[in-house]
Amino acid sequence: MRKIVLFFAVIFLCLSLFAQNVATSSDSKSTTTVSNNKKTSKEKLEIVKISQEEFAKQYYNYKDSTAVYKGKVPVIVDCYADWCGPCKRLAPILQELNEEYMGKIKIVKINTDENRDLAYTLKINSIPTMLFLVPNKKPVRTLGLLPKEQLKEIIDTYLLKEKDR
Repeated sequence: MRKIVLFFAVIFLCLSLFAQNVATSSDSKSTTTVSNNKKTSKEKLEIVKISQEEFAKQYYNYKDSTAVYKGKVPVIVDCYADWCGPCKRLAPILQELNEEYMGKIKIVKINTDENRDLAYTLKINSIPTMLFLVPNKKPVRTLGLLPKEQLKEIIDTYLLKEKDR
């Protein structure tokens, strides 16, 4: 008799634990759905990583010494490497700026380790290097990690001011 009672107690315990797991699982699924929806809206704001071919085709033909940027929206090009500490610290700053200036400027990333021809041709010897592209002008560059305030000043006074002229 004790064995039967013990058997049913174990079954009852297992079933209640199973029910709790199912309830927790369905809660986490709804949480996952919510976080996935947030991800989807953030993915629209993510900075795009491009290749040197895309850069030459869409933004600036870096092999032509007389080339100017023919686009309509000012662009910041972040030349970086995955192993670079300052580049990693710059990434969230650029992401914030991308969200703040959405629709006014565009920010793209180029990995210099994967796009050595571009890095060599543009003489990118130090990273992070940022190129600022304004319509009908040659690119302007900055070297090193710049604070957000300084980048905002460059955007407001150079990229957006030039666009208004």
